[in-house]
Amino acid sequence: ISEGNLPWVSDFDRNPTGVHISSTYENGDDARYYMDVKFYQNTTPYYEYRVSFPELRNPDSLVLQISEVELPGMLVDEGEFIPSDSSSGSYWLACGASSGIEYDHCAVAKEVAQDNEVHDVRCCADTQLPDFTHKFARCESTIGYKVYGESKIDGVCYADKTYTEAVGICGSVGSRLCTAEELLADCTSETGCMFNNEMIWSSTPVSTYGNGGESTELLQGSA
Repeated sequence: ISEGNLPWVSDFDRNPTGVHISSTYENGDDARYYMDVKFYQNTTPYYEYRVSFPELRNPDSLVLQISEVELPGMLVDEGEFIPSDSSSGSYWLACGASSGIEYDHCAVAKEVAQDNEVHDVRCCADTQLPDFTHKFARCESTIGYKVYGESKIDGVCYADKTYTEAVGICGSVGSRLCTAEELLADCTSETGCMFNNEMIWSSTPVSTYGNGGESTELLQGSA
């Protein structure tokens, strides 16, 4: 949506740790120090947002401490935004590898599927699990963080599974379904089962409002 530096609160105006924060949709807690960053020109809602801080205010710091981040968004008129029916949700599928798109093995890079359809399963993990790998630098450079991927779950390839089955398969080993962004960044490419040329379940739901992007970077700046 946008990027830039946050308006800093001085080093002396900091909230003590462990205090209760009482904020509202309209504004932050007036009894606490807080900062607002607003993007009035953005009119497209997303299901997923990411706030990233590639630089620290003090380059020698080893930690970044944030007490609270809120994304209040905007109110829309009733009926203008209709969430997907949870009993029959829609999720993004993504081609198993960018090479699958390049050589036309996948008809499209991504497409929408209902959760009762059957498609192939690959899983992601935020920490390294047994057999999970991080093969391509493109993954981390594209999404901004490290993800480990795998196709064989406990040595088994899982093709033609519903969304609910796919969630359970990944959860059975402490992993999760990948987001569409992770799949498109090749975070699970070349992990086996000959799924590079197949459409893979993602955890990213489909927005039914506007053009409904599956995820976006909310803010990128210095902190």
